[in-house]
Amino acid sequence: EKGTNSQYVVLTFNNIIDDSPDGIVAVQLSSVNNNWANIPKAGFTSSVGWNLNAATQGAVTVYARFWDKAGNVSDVTTKSVIYDTVIPNGNLQLNTQVTTNASITTSKSIVLEISGDTDIEYFGVSNNYDVNNLGTVYWEWKDFDATNQPLLYNWTISSVVGDNSVTIQFKDYAGNISDVKTRHITLQ
Repeated sequence: EKGTNSQYVVLTFNNIIDDSPDGIVAVQLSSVNNNWANIPKAGFTSSVGWNLNAATQGAVTVYARFWDKAGNVSDVTTKSVIYDTVIPNGNLQLNTQVTTNASITTSKSIVLEISGDTDIEYFGVSNNYDVNNLGTVYWEWKDFDATNQPLLYNWTISSVVGDNSVTIQFKDYAGNISDVKTRHITLQ
């Protein structure tokens, strides 16, 4: 289940209209499953914005009831949304199979060892990260399989003899992006 790092979400109601021959006309939403008499009904649309009002990380449950034209009310349905603002943690190592000293190589082709938290969905690697303009990304996000770690990833460093840097960032299912991690390798 993907999560969100935003308190504001859009709830989408699938197959609700098909389940009622009288047509849905109103919805009630709540963050608790009681006191429905004090919750106003809103006109039904297939999606609606909702503030999670989450005080902590983790699953937040939204409760809903639907009203049809005849005035019948549905049973309470629920949807859990994972609220997550925790920055993912990942790691980048230069694979020691390249050379006996992982920080020195005679080849531009190297192998990166990438690992990280189980909620990481993507990673991005670059030889060109603009440290003066943080947030400038010189890569495309690549899929990360957190169940198969470490990921061995073939990479080509720039052709500059001497110090070269490889940078990485991670992005989790909720959209949180890690700090940049940099490793240096010397091309001889």
